Amino acid sequence: MATQSYRERMKAARAEARAKREAEQAEWRRRAELRCEIRKLAMDAVKAGIRARWDKVQLYSHAQLVAQANAMIGPWLVAQAKAQIAARRAFSDPRSVHEQDEAIVGAHPDYVGRRDRGQIECVTEVEDSRLAERSGGMSDPEGLPVAVQSVGGERTLGWSGDSCESEKGGE
Repeated sequence: MATQSYRERMKAARAEARAKREAEQAEWRRRAELRCEIRKLAMDAVKAGIRARWDKVQLYSHAQLVAQANAMIGPWLVAQAKAQIAARRAFSDPRSVHEQDEAIVGAHPDYVGRRDRGQIECVTEVEDSRLAERSGGMSDPEGLPVAVQSVGGERTLGWSGDSCESEKGGE
């Protein structure tokens, strides 16, 4: 067997160190997930017990709830948490192993192709840009739409600040 070059030895050492580091991180994540799941189950059990006594959870401080939850933690709760974590991890989509997502390299967002590819659906585009400019932006929240104001129907169709003041003056 030929001796490996320095580059190959360093590459193998880095790969080994990375595998070890990733295994340690995965183990740490598993332990953290188990801890969180145990605490969640314990807190849920404490809250359910309080509600079963027809008491309100809001009457207890967070420290009291945590103390009761910590007192409840035992081997049975750890086993239940492990079972729930295993049940979550057991679900997988069998099709995902064989199917790959296809990346769309370039597509115009306004055009949607159909099956027959003869007809194309388009989003409506504004033909008169001045119309779009007039209706956009900030306006008077108590006023009428632009089209009604241009007709001159603001007194007959909507509430106007002038008419309200004239009514108050007439009282």
